[in-house]
Amino acid sequence: MITTLPDEAHNLYLTLTARDMNRNLRIIARADLEQGEKKLRRAGADQVISPHLIGGDRMAMAALRPHVVDFMHMATLAEGGLSIEEIVVPAGCEITGKTIVESQLKTDYGVTVIAVKPAAGLMSLIPGPKTQLSAGDTMVLIGPVEGLDRLSKLLG
Repeated sequence: MITTLPDEAHNLYLTLTARDMNRNLRIIARADLEQGEKKLRRAGADQVISPHLIGGDRMAMAALRPHVVDFMHMATLAEGGLSIEEIVVPAGCEITGKTIVESQLKTDYGVTVIAVKPAAGLMSLIPGPKTQLSAGDTMVLIGPVEGLDRLSKLLG
């Protein structure tokens, strides 16, 4: 569930109610202030987004690192055919049990693994080529939309 009501108190109430109704529901809630973020997390939100903080961070980045902001804008909006995706490694697929380099994702699909989150564990950023891919791992990849689409279809 994603709650983006304009009043933070309403988002808090909705989060409390939804969490009470379903303990397994993934809840993403909008907050205005840092205090609201803490309250929403205590109420049961899995993730809290503050548009004001994100906007401020983005403006500072645009002033200090304009090329990074341009790159991220292109990558996240799939301009120029580049995108960032997450794909779960299914059991029994051709890359299960292989290392990143053995999987030939870069060669066959033009995509780069920029993070791997094991089914049970912490996310590894910029994993090495010898990182083994196991069933249930979530890969975060960057690459051309066409390559990511083909890989996604292959892995189901």
